[in-house]
Amino acid sequence: MRVGVIGTGVAGSLFLAAAQARSRQIDLQGYDQIRSNARDDAGTGLNIGPNALKALRLHGGLAVDALRAVSLPWRRWLIALTDGTMLIDLDLSTVSENPGLRIRWADLYAVLRSGSASFTAYGRALEALEEDSSGRLVPIFRRDYGELTREGAFDLLVAADGRYSRLRELVDGPPRSSFPGIGTWRLLVQDVADCPFDDFGQYFCGNARLLSFRLPNHCAYIAGSFPCADFITIPDELKTTRAQRHFFNPMDTASPQVEWMLNKMEQNFSQLNWARTQEIATLNHALGGRVLLLGDAAHATYQTLGQGATQAIEDALAAADVLRAEPASPAALCSDYQARRQDRIEFMRRFTREATDTLLPGADPIAGSLAKAQEPFLTNLRQLYSDVA
Repeated sequence: MRVGVIGTGVAGSLFLAAAQARSRQIDLQGYDQIRSNARDDAGTGLNIGPNALKALRLHGGLAVDALRAVSLPWRRWLIALTDGTMLIDLDLSTVSENPGLRIRWADLYAVLRSGSASFTAYGRALEALEEDSSGRLVPIFRRDYGELTREGAFDLLVAADGRYSRLRELVDGPPRSSFPGIGTWRLLVQDVADCPFDDFGQYFCGNARLLSFRLPNHCAYIAGSFPCADFITIPDELKTTRAQRHFFNPMDTASPQVEWMLNKMEQNFSQLNWARTQEIATLNHALGGRVLLLGDAAHATYQTLGQGATQAIEDALAAADVLRAEPASPAALCSDYQARRQDRIEFMRRFTREATDTLLPGADPIAGSLAKAQEPFLTNLRQLYSDVA
């Protein structure tokens, strides 16, 4: 079976490395539109859930040591109000078997892509899709210098090219998106010796929320979420320091942690990365089982529980494990993968939506936060962090 992987971010690169290690009978080839070193400074920061570390450990510890070497452990989940009032301080060891990770996107890419670089062709953006005479799929790429190329036919293509997957669009059309009315910004702050926080914390002012944690090499990650009417794009009037400070500190009663974050937000305002919180409909496979979808290409969801990259890791390892069983056909592989992952993915999506309640306009962020230290939320959190195939 010849398998082509479109996109070598988290899901694609890990799938390639894990599948190569598990099955020498599969001809694997990866493609990425970004050059091999173009993600050296990519992105901001993210938290990876304990379930991803458990999945890696259960699958032979692939990349675990390398990831730990460039990250900090995620051990606690603090929720407070922006005036400093503490709501909960959850020790993750009470709901998980191991900590999660706090890591820079660039470091995550570097570790995972190191395991797949030898069989990945970079600088290739997917443009179109054809079939050969035997019904195998032939992707057409545009090279980074403009030339269109065909690089062979594949029995199976894997869509691992993210939330705006070109492969998914080609085989199933643009995915349906839903927007819950939440705008976000993200910022990586460097040289933060005076940073007044450490582990994962959330700080509410009404339904607006700041999120923060320290990262290695004297960096910190800050993210803001704020009510934003049901627009596809964030209105310009909300993209100002005055509007953002008003969301999180309207009464000028900020805690030292919040004041530090707002000052950094103002000082680095031009560097903010803006987005709308959204999710897309789940699609596990397409074209009669000739296309398998992984990670955000399959089920991009709200970022509330930090399950984007985490579920991409679970997806990649599950798909590689199905390959190891040597399925009879690409369609059988897709069917086996869906049987293994569908219930888990839908549980994660339902739970993530429920956990987003505190950010929705009109919701009570205090009652919603306090409920996250009680049942049934804790049982669901244990299931999320522990029930890894």
